[in-house]
Amino acid sequence: MSISPNIHALAHEKLQTYSDVGKALEFPAHKAAECLPLHILSLHKSLRQLHTAQKQREVTAAAVRRAAGTTDDIDSLIGLKQTGEQHDKAQRDQLSPLLREGISLTHKHRVEVDTLRKAVTTWWDQPAQWTTPWVKNNGLTFDQWMQRWRTAMTQVHNKLMARRGEQQQQLQQ
Repeated sequence: MSISPNIHALAHEKLQTYSDVGKALEFPAHKAAECLPLHILSLHKSLRQLHTAQKQREVTAAAVRRAAGTTDDIDSLIGLKQTGEQHDKAQRDQLSPLLREGISLTHKHRVEVDTLRKAVTTWWDQPAQWTTPWVKNNGLTFDQWMQRWRTAMTQVHNKLMARRGEQQQQLQQ
């Protein structure tokens, strides 16, 4: 008794069975039923290759675990998870204050830079600032403002470079 739809085209139940088997085996509907055994052999060969690859992976994983002196039990996985959480907490405790301090310093310096920039821009926009060195704005001459601006920018640059160096050292540890 064949399940081929070609022989019993009117037998709906057999056609449905053939269709279900074809779908389950991912057998193309346009191919003849005679090609089904070859397709099954191909699937069987692929399955054997997958089993071989899985066994090889398990053997390799077991060798790595033996070399590392670990096991694959739940306790070791829980211990690994706890170790990771402790490491994350230590990093968070170490880096959070530095991050908060950096954010507050950045905010503070940004306000100072904006204030200085406004003062220098206002002073710079005055056409006679070079011809009237005795004129003061907020207690400073134009040259003093420019020197203060250069000093502030140099300090900001140096602090940024020092922080970047500290961060790189912390990351390397």
